[in-house]
Amino acid sequence: MLAALPLLLSVASFADEPGYYHPDFVGPHSELFRKASGHVGERFGAIEAEMAKASPDLVALDEATALCAQRAPDGFMTYAAELRRESNGQTARVQAFVDTLVDDFEYTFGGAMERVLEAATVGYTLTLCKGQGIHALLGRNQCVGTDVAALIGKAMDSDSELMIDVDEIVALSWPEFALEGRSQPVVPITGVGAYVELTALTDALIRLPIAEAKARHANAMEDIEADLEEGETQAVRDDALEKAEDYREIYEKDMAEIGESFFVAVQASLTRLQKKGAPAAVGVCANPKGLGGCNGEDVTESVIPLLQADKKLLKALQ
Repeated sequence: MLAALPLLLSVASFADEPGYYHPDFVGPHSELFRKASGHVGERFGAIEAEMAKASPDLVALDEATALCAQRAPDGFMTYAAELRRESNGQTARVQAFVDTLVDDFEYTFGGAMERVLEAATVGYTLTLCKGQGIHALLGRNQCVGTDVAALIGKAMDSDSELMIDVDEIVALSWPEFALEGRSQPVVPITGVGAYVELTALTDALIRLPIAEAKARHANAMEDIEADLEEGETQAVRDDALEKAEDYREIYEKDMAEIGESFFVAVQASLTRLQKKGAPAAVGVCANPKGLGGCNGEDVTESVIPLLQADKKLLKALQ
């Protein structure tokens, strides 16, 4: 029995060591992964920045069309609708591209990891392991053995197929998000010789009723959002879409009433304020500056304080 002990010790010395890894933690150890993910992050970040830049102007334009309603100059509603469709279309194209790229990314690097896994971890008995709960938050885990994520990541950098795939990822042509608005006519109030920016004007005088109208619409839409996006049947989704269109009509009617009452009160105020230096012919620019604004003289900074000081106007807007 004692004679067999050296043999047993020799066998034990060649036994594989325990090792662990988790696919989520392999990528950062690969230079190719960092190259591809860095490029994708940079490109997506640039598009996301353009979307974020355009978003406030698109929201303001949508609000303006609802407030102006029948007062809008010829072609303005069509212009706003076309710009909204273009924005939605570009956003959908970007989202579809990113969704496909994410799937391809996972497939590409997952395949590379599988190809190198065995050779990269010779001498280890592998288990999948990922720290959870408080251990993950503290950077600790309860995994047994050696973390071999770095070995796998380094081996992936020598995979010829992955090298080609990463070059293709970096060379991909991305869709763009670039809206081009154009200057629009002034919406007449007492005239069109000069204009006040509509968003600045409503922010100064009637932001609350607008916010309440938007909240009513948002609350109504909240009840059907799940059916719109994930309805179990086409009939359920169609019904939700019909309700969404009805809710939009209610919102537009609500906003149009707010807008008309507002413009009537502002018109009366501007007429009175001509004695205090207000321009004789003033309209509003419903097209945000970022989308081209309006032609004419911008009197926003001089006229809004006059309106805010008009007690009759403030009482009429209560």
